[in-house]
Amino acid sequence: LCEACGVCKEERCQVNAIRTENDLTVIDRGKCIGCGLCVSTCPTGSISMARKSPEETPPVLRNELEMLQAIGRDKGKEYPFK
Repeated sequence: LCEACGVCKEERCQVNAIRTENDLTVIDRGKCIGCGLCVSTCPTGSISMARKSPEETPPVLRNELEMLQAIGRDKGKEYPFK
């Protein structure tokens, strides 16, 4: 479905995770932060979100972990982070 229009690459991706290769749009999963801007603005609906595997997910820093746990407690939820 992708027409290589460049909207995702040139106007939306803030981390340069999208490139054009042989007239195809390619997303670098290592650079992608999962913000979804490319998905929400793709005129052909060609992009979808995919959950990263544990190996692809960067480790959570201690301060970020504490922040996520605090947000969870405020919402009455228990986040599965140890």
